[in-house]
Amino acid sequence: MSNHTELSEFLASKGYKTYPVAAYETCVLSNWQVQLDFKPLCRCNDRSFVNVALYENRFHDGSSIRSAKIEIVGETPSGDWATINFYSLRWEEFRAKHDELQSRLIAAWLAASKEECDGAGD
Repeated sequence: MSNHTELSEFLASKGYKTYPVAAYETCVLSNWQVQLDFKPLCRCNDRSFVNVALYENRFHDGSSIRSAKIEIVGETPSGDWATINFYSLRWEEFRAKHDELQSRLIAAWLAASKEECDGAGD
């Protein structure tokens, strides 16, 4: 089992560097989910879902920005968990972009799962 120091050293050896945490807090206002018919399914689910979160980023200077995130979260057939998302979407633009972004998420999920699913069930 790795500890934080070992993982930090591993990431540094791969060229990663730490970065400061943003000066804001995120407040989730509501979470939404829709069941859609696309394959491959998560290894642990019998359905596929797209999630939407409506949230507000509150900055330390008192200002705030309302945004949306649309995502697919799932377990791949090999047992790895993945999150594919578009985030920081302005509420004013989200309705117009929703269908296209949802289609792009599904395409990305299919591409990420394709290779391991091609041999599934052999």
